[in-house]
Amino acid sequence: MTTYGISILQAFIMFPVIAFLMTLPFLIYNYRKFGAIPWLRALIIYSLALYLLNMYCLIIFPVPTLLQAQKLNGFKMQLIPFAFVKDIIDETHFELLNPKTYIPTLKSSCIYVVAFNLVMFMPLGIYLRYYFKFNLLKTFLVCLGISLFFEFTQLTGLYGIYNGSYRLCDVDDLIINSTGGVLGYIIAPVFTFFLPSKNAIDNNAYQMGKHVSVIREGISWCVDYLIVIILSSFITIFFSVFAILANLIAFIIIIILPIKLSGNTIGQKFMKYRTISTTSKELSIWQIFVKYLFIFYVMLPTPFYLLVVCLFLGNFNFLIFIIILPLIILNLIGATVFIQMFIHWIKKDTAPLLYEKISNTKNISTIS
Repeated sequence: MTTYGISILQAFIMFPVIAFLMTLPFLIYNYRKFGAIPWLRALIIYSLALYLLNMYCLIIFPVPTLLQAQKLNGFKMQLIPFAFVKDIIDETHFELLNPKTYIPTLKSSCIYVVAFNLVMFMPLGIYLRYYFKFNLLKTFLVCLGISLFFEFTQLTGLYGIYNGSYRLCDVDDLIINSTGGVLGYIIAPVFTFFLPSKNAIDNNAYQMGKHVSVIREGISWCVDYLIVIILSSFITIFFSVFAILANLIAFIIIIILPIKLSGNTIGQKFMKYRTISTTSKELSIWQIFVKYLFIFYVMLPTPFYLLVVCLFLGNFNFLIFIIILPLIILNLIGATVFIQMFIHWIKKDTAPLLYEKISNTKNISTIS
C-alpha cells in the first residue's frame, strides 16, 4: 500500500472516534438552535470532518521512525515564493515553445506534488462557500490559515515532539494550498447546483423543530438524570441522615419543582421545550410525578434492571423468580416504550407515547 493509501486508511480508522466525540456537541447545538437536525446537515458536517481528518493524515503522516527522529536537528524552511516553478523547469527541462516537453513535464513527480496540494484544498473552498457562506476573501484567509497550521506543525516537529523538522516548511505550499481553496470556491456552484441552499436547510430544520422529537427529549432526560444522580450523591455524602431518601429528594428538586414553577426542567430548558397538560390549563403535580417517575425509574434504568435479572438467572429457582418478577415486568414495559419511541422516530409520528398518555401531558417547542 502506498504512503497516501496508509494515511487515508488511518483517517478512516480514526473517524469513528472523532465522530463519536463530536456527536453530542453537534446534537446539542443543532437542537438548541433549530430544534431538529435534517439528514443533509448531518451528512455535510460529518463529511467535512472526514475530509479534514484525511487532509491532516495525508499532510502530517507518516511521522519519523525512532532512528530517523534521532537524526533530526534543525528547522528546514523554503521561503522563496514560486520556487516550485524553477524546480519543475530544472527537473523536466520544460520549454514553452517546445510541445515535446509537455507530456514529460506532466508526468514528472514535481507536477504531481503541486497538483496534489492544489486539489487537496479545493473541497475546502467548496464547503466554505456552500455551507458556511464565506466570501472569496474569507475563503482565501481560512485556507491560508489552515495551510499555515500544517506548515508550522511540520516545522516545529509536531510542536517539539521531535528535535527538528521532519518535513520541509515551504512557502510555496501556502500559495498552492490557498489557490486550491480559491479554485474550489469558484467551481462550488458546479457541485452544489442540485443541493438545497443553506437557508433552505435551516428553514427545514426550524419547521421540523416545531415538534419535539424523541431524540431531543432523550437528550434532555440525560441532562436531568445526570443532575439528579450528582445531587443525590451530594446529599448522601454530606447529609447522611437523608441517605435513604436522597434520590427522591433530588428528583423532587430537579424535576418536580422546576416543571411546576416554569413548565420545564434544566434539561428541557437546555433543549428549548416545555411540558404542558392536555386536559387542563395548568400542569398538576400528579401529572409531572407520573410522567417523570415512569421515565426516570422505569424506562431509563431498563438496562440496569436487565443486568440484575441476568445475574440472578444463574441460580434460578421459584423464590428468585418471585424476587425478580417486578424487574422482569419493568424490563418489558421499558423495552416496549423504547421500541415505540424508535418507531415514532423512524415514522416521524406525532401520536402520544405511553408515558404521555398515562400522564395526559405533551411537549411544546419554545424555539421562536
